[in-house]
Amino acid sequence: MDLGILHGKEQKWEKSLTNHFKSLGIKQKLYPDGNHLDIAISYFNIGSVYYSIGDYDKAVDYYKKSLQIKRRILSRNNVKLATSYLAIGLSHEKAGRFTLAVNNYEKAEAIYRLHNHPDMTKVRYRIQTIIKN
Repeated sequence: MDLGILHGKEQKWEKSLTNHFKSLGIKQKLYPDGNHLDIAISYFNIGSVYYSIGDYDKAVDYYKKSLQIKRRILSRNNVKLATSYLAIGLSHEKAGRFTLAVNNYEKAEAIYRLHNHPDMTKVRYRIQTIIKN
């Protein structure tokens, strides 16, 4: 198991970030062009740690880095893109940026709908909650 993920499960955020950044550095050396899913996953994991500690701006930054790579290497309707849009939406929502949250949720929902993905319901709920408030 990835040490960054393990430390995250233990809520040892500093150790988690340290290990995720080490892992990212190794992957960047292995894939110097930067266009590899493993690098996108590392960025996503770093974003998840920042989300967990409430640093939503940094979370969005790293989720977007992950999304940029995924958009270059995956088909435009790949579920992994929807996962990134959802994470970005959640971060914007937590930061009170509701319009940006809804924009990202709608992108996630469109992809999830194509795959009849179970997270489609979660995304619809988030959108409806924001619109009601």
